[in-house]
Amino acid sequence: MKEQRQKTKEKYLLWNGQYVGNALLFWANDYKGFTSNIDKAHLYTKKEVDHLLKILNLKSINDRMDKAISLTEIEKAATRVVDEQSLDMRATPIKAKIANHPSPNRPTA
Repeated sequence: MKEQRQKTKEKYLLWNGQYVGNALLFWANDYKGFTSNIDKAHLYTKKEVDHLLKILNLKSINDRMDKAISLTEIEKAATRVVDEQSLDMRATPIKAKIANHPSPNRPTA
């Protein structure tokens, strides 16, 4: 019975109120700064969120910019994106000069 309750406990990510582009920044695992990668973000229980409120002496996490957002809601809103920093641009086989490329909508002389 206790194991079943453990599985159903909601987890939360803490958003620090900041963005990189349009990506939210979350508190990272092991208190290693912040990350926009939800796989690298720390997952908090409701008890841990409440504990943070206590040690930060806040009535609500919303008294700061930080917001606790349920993992369920995060997963509903998550999309696939490509982080340019993860690409090896030297391995890209096609290099085109877009400015000289004829556009199907651009009249030719």
